[in-house]
Amino acid sequence: MLVILAFIPILASAKTVETSLYAAGLEITYPTNNFYAKGTNITLNFHVYNSTGYPRTNQTCTCNFHLYNNYGDHIIDNKMTTFEHDRDFEQKIYANITNAIGDYSYLIDCNDTERNQAGFLKSEFNINTDGLDREYTNAGSPIAVTIFIIIIPLIVFFLPFMFKRFTKDELLNLIITRACFLIALALMTFNSGMMATIADYGQLGLTEELFTYLFIIGWAMYLAMFYLVIKTLFDTLKLWKIKKQKKRDETENDD
Repeated sequence: MLVILAFIPILASAKTVETSLYAAGLEITYPTNNFYAKGTNITLNFHVYNSTGYPRTNQTCTCNFHLYNNYGDHIIDNKMTTFEHDRDFEQKIYANITNAIGDYSYLIDCNDTERNQAGFLKSEFNINTDGLDREYTNAGSPIAVTIFIIIIPLIVFFLPFMFKRFTKDELLNLIITRACFLIALALMTFNSGMMATIADYGQLGLTEELFTYLFIIGWAMYLAMFYLVIKTLFDTLKLWKIKKQKKRDETENDD
């Protein structure tokens, strides 16, 4: 499960951007920045051209902007009325909307009343923690981190099997062996949280079911550690009594 969490974001496909042009219609173009940081104000600028490539102005051409979140909610529906110059169409998206991390899609439809032409564009952008394009970040990092955090607990867990006896003292050997198991379980508990962080970094949607699964795994680890501690205490006490009895028997035999 931990491996799947790390590899799915890396294998995810890149987002597509589409521009539509009606026959003898309008073409809408824009800067293709599709990633923004959470809680920032966004300004989207658009330009409209007719079928021959001639720019249309906002004096004769009107455009409507529609924004949807990843739940399909229609969160912005308005006519674009903010311009820097007569060939510019501008849409502002404020921080109260971009506070929610996720994918957003938008639709723009434009109509040139002077030439009776129309066109539309549909595209999307992503809101994440830092505004970086995950496709172009180091794809090997999540894999390296995943391998590292999985290997370390496994090494610690199998140490008692690799070394049958850490010491000749049975009591001390038991404590070291159980400590290895306990540390391995603790590391695996931490791994669940770290893998969730890696999955979020890779823009893998963490569902409620997945969080429930991690919650159950976490508590199972805690219960296993509690059981191991209690059992170790009883086994240690039992070995201590046996060791003490052996010394007593040896003393009596010497007498």
